[in-house]
Amino acid sequence: MGSPRSKFYTSCAVFLGLLTSMALVLSCGGGSSTKTTSTTGTVTTSLSDPPPPNFTTEFDHVYVTITKITANVNSNAGAGDSGWQTLVDLTSSPKQVDLPSLEPGMTCLLSSLGSTTLPAGKYQQIRLYLLANNASNGPANNACSSVGGFNCVVAKDQSGNDLPPQLLLLSSEAQTGIKIPSSQITSGGLTVGAGQAVDLNITFNTASSLVHQGDGQWRLKPVLHAGEVETTNNALSGTVVDSGTHAAIEGAVVWLEQPDPSNSNMDIVMNSMETDASGNFSFCPLEAGATYDVVVTAMTGGATPVTYNATVTLGVPVGTALGNIPMVAEPLQVGTTTTTSTPANIVGQVTTTSNATAGTVAGDATAATITLTALQDAGNGKMVTIPPFTAMPESLNFTTGDSPTVDNGTSATSCPTG
Repeated sequence: MGSPRSKFYTSCAVFLGLLTSMALVLSCGGGSSTKTTSTTGTVTTSLSDPPPPNFTTEFDHVYVTITKITANVNSNAGAGDSGWQTLVDLTSSPKQVDLPSLEPGMTCLLSSLGSTTLPAGKYQQIRLYLLANNASNGPANNACSSVGGFNCVVAKDQSGNDLPPQLLLLSSEAQTGIKIPSSQITSGGLTVGAGQAVDLNITFNTASSLVHQGDGQWRLKPVLHAGEVETTNNALSGTVVDSGTHAAIEGAVVWLEQPDPSNSNMDIVMNSMETDASGNFSFCPLEAGATYDVVVTAMTGGATPVTYNATVTLGVPVGTALGNIPMVAEPLQVGTTTTTSTPANIVGQVTTTSNATAGTVAGDATAATITLTALQDAGNGKMVTIPPFTAMPESLNFTTGDSPTVDNGTSATSCPTG
């Protein structure tokens, strides 16, 4: 896979995109006892939210109210099955969190949720539960009281001014929990050793988890990532620069990826952030001893936008300072013509297989949550996921027989017959 300093640069006209995920950093907690025994270990849970990429809508506040977090050694366990262990129990006193305020930036500060003891084992599924908006009781200082719920959004207009709060609609998170499967947990699961203490990091990527529906409402569609971390500055950092001018590139999108547990030749995203004004990024805390593939894309604005080819650095151990990562710009001169180096798009249509009669209720049709991923060949059969430059519609919202709309409210291509 190459040394931390060896870089594989791949040219990519960045594809239409990927529903990223929302990442949370959690340390398991909330139990009544944290005494470790010969058959149990201690888990500490904290929560964070990475800075949003520059192509997404900016929010001043995104409030969610957490009631509990659970874990199961069975990756296929349903929410009502046996074997669930409680990591954090806030049911008697739900905790409302403003996700953008948890952005770690260049520090490793996390919002701690507590500690608890668990039976030793490898936990391959985690679920995070939110308080339903119609719950009878919630946090005393409810920031969403004006909209009649416990989860809400304060977005910004084009001038940067706060818009009125809007209720954040939930799908099944309150009833069955937001699922974090083994494919979204570092090393395929959280290993709790007998007599040992571990810290669990769950990343909640707010910017990629909010869907603006056709009716103007906001819905939470989270994809969480988790992993054991070292809270003592176990970081991976670098600086993204232009290969020609050596100038820092602000707003470059940086993804940490690892092989998919079900396909070792294909990388999936485990963490993400964008560079600061000096081109710097720093992921922390991360799992001790872990190795990541670092994928970077960038596109600058201004009078002459510049698109940079995707750059991949394979096999980077945690604790590495990569230094400068040079990005190669797409040419602005094609023959004698000056142009803008804009990214390419890939478009298509995804359909479900069941037939539904027009005018029937939406439940009669096949519902589907679709995730699209842009992949790039990094050589030797290695496929990495490439960050998109523009946010994709995250869902189609329509009643069977209606004209579908994407999350920004614009009309989508009509559904084919059946």
